[in-house]
Amino acid sequence: MLSKKYVPIKLNGFVFAYAFFAVICVVVDYFKLIEYYTVRENNLFHLKLAIANQIYLVLTIFVLIGLLVTLVSLVPKKYKELLGFMDFPKIEKIDWVIIIFLILITFLRLPFPDRSFDVVNYHLLSQEFGFENNIAYNFFPGNIQTFTFPLGDRMFYVLRLLLGYRGGVLLNTLVLILLFFQVKDLIMVNENTKVAYKHKGILLGVAALFALSTEFILANIGIYMIDLLALPFMLELYKLAIRNKTVPQYALIYSSLMVGLSLSIKFTSVIFCVILLGIIFIRYYKDISFKVIIASLLVLVLPLAAYVTYNFTQTNNPIFPLFNSYFESSFEASSNFLVTNVGPRSTYEKLVWPIYIFFQPQRTVELPYYSGRLSMGFLVSIAYIGIGFLRRKSDHVIQGVLMVSLIYLWTLTSGAVRYALFIEIISGIFIVNFFFVLLSMDIKIFDLKARILQRVIPSYGNQRYRSGGMRYGLVSVLYNLDIKSFFVRGAIGLLLFATLAQSAYAYYFGPIKNIIDWSQRPSIQGNTYAYFQNMKLIGSDYVPMQYNSDDNLKGIITEIDVWIVAPGDVTTGYNALLKTDIPILNLNMERRTPETEESFLRLAKSLDLQSKNIYMISRRSPSEIEASLNNYGFYILSVYEIHPTFTYFPVNLIKVGLK
Repeated sequence: MLSKKYVPIKLNGFVFAYAFFAVICVVVDYFKLIEYYTVRENNLFHLKLAIANQIYLVLTIFVLIGLLVTLVSLVPKKYKELLGFMDFPKIEKIDWVIIIFLILITFLRLPFPDRSFDVVNYHLLSQEFGFENNIAYNFFPGNIQTFTFPLGDRMFYVLRLLLGYRGGVLLNTLVLILLFFQVKDLIMVNENTKVAYKHKGILLGVAALFALSTEFILANIGIYMIDLLALPFMLELYKLAIRNKTVPQYALIYSSLMVGLSLSIKFTSVIFCVILLGIIFIRYYKDISFKVIIASLLVLVLPLAAYVTYNFTQTNNPIFPLFNSYFESSFEASSNFLVTNVGPRSTYEKLVWPIYIFFQPQRTVELPYYSGRLSMGFLVSIAYIGIGFLRRKSDHVIQGVLMVSLIYLWTLTSGAVRYALFIEIISGIFIVNFFFVLLSMDIKIFDLKARILQRVIPSYGNQRYRSGGMRYGLVSVLYNLDIKSFFVRGAIGLLLFATLAQSAYAYYFGPIKNIIDWSQRPSIQGNTYAYFQNMKLIGSDYVPMQYNSDDNLKGIITEIDVWIVAPGDVTTGYNALLKTDIPILNLNMERRTPETEESFLRLAKSLDLQSKNIYMISRRSPSEIEASLNNYGFYILSVYEIHPTFTYFPVNLIKVGLK
């Protein structure tokens, strides 16, 4: 029974619909996992599921989302308010302008297809729903990342089916738009900014856009990287953790679902998710029943269970290759698979890391570009804590401490900025909120007059102090100084300059020049003809691909029995797009451990490679890869240059033989 004092937090309707889409993808994967263990592995019975069909998959997802929206719209308004169930953000005119702006920014990159390292290495391979034996049928086709949790890739696959290879990356743009509305909501949480923004929608929209405008958030526009896909769930967790309202019981279940989906997309988000879920539980555990706690645990585990089960049966490590010093899978060294090329290397660096990375950007990211969003967020968080103490605002102090804690937690676990996109967004929110706190600042907080009179010149009324002198002159200047004009306005100006400079840096080196681009594509500048030629392919570059004008190559591709990936090459995704349902053997993994080498030899023997048509795709010339192939017992038989629609450059299709 709800009390009259019950003030629920409404859940973002857009995030709920997005979570529903992710849940459907998880459900499909459960069906495919059943199929894998019953049909492909043990052949116990022939299980046919219509949902496994690509067309039925897309139709099922959209029908279920449509039913959900219909049901929600039929619920009477008073009951929705009572339950605090969902609230769809109002879309204002400025929001449409920003949505169009983000789409236009996307189209600066969209015509040139994604070729980023991780995408071609394993993300494309992980996109199709289903599971395969990646040790005894394929051989680590995506290298060591073969067994990363694939939910984010499955979500991309639905868009790729609908929109083609180039259009499929629009999921990241849609997520960025969703994040925009979430950030707007979080900016309005602060009571001071809420007053300042109430009738200033344009300023609020621009502020929310700034919070998202970092170079490595924008770097995910136009590619199949999954780094953005978990962020809506994490921001929803953050909202539930910081808001000073009653959280309904089902919100813990909802929060647990957010955590489960976030980890299924990107497991490295665990450091933030666990902290936020813990805060939600600690704040509201007195109002949460035991049954809800059990239900929450189940909801958290269910999205992960399919992927954890599959990984464990394949490698004996449920989160392979992470924490392998504990699980001791024989397919990877006994280490925790930490990022070692970036991040702090000493205790001193860990202490100063949030500031250090501004001066040494190459230490926090593989690209030597960083405008310092986290550095700004760190300094503002400390200022936020100080103002909270001065103004006796406990929420300022708590949020500032939480922000500083999250930054240092990230520092201790990796220090790599690509794993800090969540706290980059929170930093942006803090900067915007701090800006409006300064605008609404009470001058008495910085009024030094009383302190000067009471502490510096307790005998201010005496004649000898009034008669002059350096000390009295300095005190008179301070006494008559307009502190708000001098300090607050100066801070506002500095903050405005820093935020505008940081945003301009992110857009110029990101989508405009394409310097900060994981895919390393050319920009439209100087490549106008190629840009518009590739633009024609948007919406028509579906799988199966058109290979090129040589019809004979279609026959050659039909005869391919086995793919190999040469040492030093990253082409697994291209293999999977060009021809699926045949084994992919990645030679980069063969000699990683004694167990991988033995597994490769067993697989090669079972496939009878001597009698198979073995091919590979390479971006390199035959002369560059011949020596490395010879080291593994292969030699080149013939080379074909092809230009599939999923690349904007030719690649070599190479037939190889086994010595």
